[in-house]
Amino acid sequence: MQRLFKLIAAYPYLLRHHIRPGCLCVDDFCKIDPEYRLMLREPSLMAVETRHDGDKQSLGGSTEPQAIWRQRRECWVDRRKLPWSLFPESVLQKVAKARNRPLWVCDRIGKEIMGIPYSENFTSRERLTMIGHIDKLTNAVGECERIQQTAVPLNYARHSLRSLTLWLFTLPFALVKDFGFLTGPVTACTAWLLFGVYQVSRDDNFTSRRATILG
Repeated sequence: MQRLFKLIAAYPYLLRHHIRPGCLCVDDFCKIDPEYRLMLREPSLMAVETRHDGDKQSLGGSTEPQAIWRQRRECWVDRRKLPWSLFPESVLQKVAKARNRPLWVCDRIGKEIMGIPYSENFTSRERLTMIGHIDKLTNAVGECERIQQTAVPLNYARHSLRSLTLWLFTLPFALVKDFGFLTGPVTACTAWLLFGVYQVSRDDNFTSRRATILG
């Protein structure tokens, strides 16, 4: 049961690392004690162009997953930290070599559930219910991958920026009656907040076009 709990606890860490490669890696592996270093083979952070303008040149902007996987980079983690500390040494290397670690964990959880013997408190009904929850975790991996790989079209992003600029340009005329001399600072703060949100969405959209390996 403890193994099952640890696998469930490791799932969200590995899912985040799968969607955002490198988020659990250490920038300088020399900072890690050599005894506790664990190397992961991660896909290179090469942007895959999926916008409409890029489609004209790349014939769809798709990149073969196998080709991306061969362009892997080294990623170092400390096996004493989460989620790697949740795995026993006997399976740690298997986790590190897995292409889709969240799915590997789901498969491992399923095997642990199938290995639980039947008893008065654990019947086939409980087993099927738990397997159903594992299926939901598996589907969540695919849903996150689809969100991560869906890029915002370039024309949509440009239209949003133009609309936001026009709205902010006319905003002072609506605020001057209520704020008077404070209209300038209020408009500046509003522009800073909204353009900040727009910039964050652009950065996330670029991240979503990075190479992601499907297991």
